[in-house]
Amino acid sequence: MLKKFNTLFSFVHSVVKSMHSGIETHDVPQAQSGLHARISGQLKACSAAALLAVGGLADADAAVVHWQNANLLIPNTIDGLYINVETQATGSAGSVVAGWDINPYSATSLTWFNATGTGMMRFPGVTAGSAGSLALGTSVGSAGSFGSGAVTVGSAAGNWSLNASNYFGFRFVAADGGTKYGWGRFVIGAAINGADRMIAELAYEDSGQPILVGDGATIACTAPSLSGLVTDAGCSGATNGGVDLTATGGSPTPLSYLWSNGAITEDLLNVGPGTYSVTVTAGTCSTSASYTVGTAAQAPQPTIACYETATYNNTTCAWDVTGTQPTQPSLACYQTAAFNSSTCQWDVSGTQPAQPSLACYESATFNGTTCQWDVSGTQPAQPTGLACHETATFN
Repeated sequence: MLKKFNTLFSFVHSVVKSMHSGIETHDVPQAQSGLHARISGQLKACSAAALLAVGGLADADAAVVHWQNANLLIPNTIDGLYINVETQATGSAGSVVAGWDINPYSATSLTWFNATGTGMMRFPGVTAGSAGSLALGTSVGSAGSFGSGAVTVGSAAGNWSLNASNYFGFRFVAADGGTKYGWGRFVIGAAINGADRMIAELAYEDSGQPILVGDGATIACTAPSLSGLVTDAGCSGATNGGVDLTATGGSPTPLSYLWSNGAITEDLLNVGPGTYSVTVTAGTCSTSASYTVGTAAQAPQPTIACYETATYNNTTCAWDVTGTQPTQPSLACYQTAAFNSSTCQWDVSGTQPAQPSLACYESATFNGTTCQWDVSGTQPAQPTGLACHETATFN
């Protein structure tokens, strides 16, 4: 708009200047003074009229040129729509739109094709892919990452939403050769390739400076209402707690989320005990809430043996039991052992079988294998050669 105004201003100024130069005034200073005053007044009036005339073509917020109510339907064809952001010219082929900048198209998706030097801004922090769905207030400038291709529909940050207004950022090379940054509002129905999809409005920063999504437009908003389901952490040292957040009623979408720990997802996951606040923003409206993640009740200590100890683990949220039963002592064949949980020792019982009675010539040895006494030895042989009057008795 400023270019159009400057052109009109220059034209008016040249006309007035030529009128002024055609009058000889060196002999009539009073006439010169009066004429100068009238010309100055007329010049101001013409300037104001020029501004009003150009203002009917595009709204301006400082150097922001706003194409309000563009309402450009995007055909679901391989050609789509070619758009010159500055001249507001559009067409179904690049050859009929001089200096076209952006070209949304595709029969199966929403894909962006861009002229040289032009690009669609990705979601902040993303360095690959096509245009991201941006939150109001996002800065579009040289610090952003730009590309082309098909957009992604989904629930993740930066994904496009169906049945919603999606804000996008872009850059283009203007007629003056400079790179300009802008934003647009894309309205999508029930399908990404629906016949009702359209660019509702476009805006760009004419000075070449970064622009914030929403600059130059008056956007009504509704603050969302929040509710959250808290999952307590397993124990004081665990990080398995979270908040399942639900935001309803906020507009425009997509909503943006910012948690006190820096998370930007809707739900808060894998956190320890503590109080966490969240701010959910819809346009320039926002709602904040806080949720406290507690500590789940500690499990009771398990029953342990006399030789065991139990220590609660704040990382695993479980009891660690250590200790082993004392080794059973070596036993004789006639012994048995029972572990005594009261004394925490082995009780050994059993006695060796009594040695059997032996003859004087016998000996006995206890056999640990058979658990019996082994008796050995034989009676000496009766002597021979007794006289007929002799007898022998073993003593």
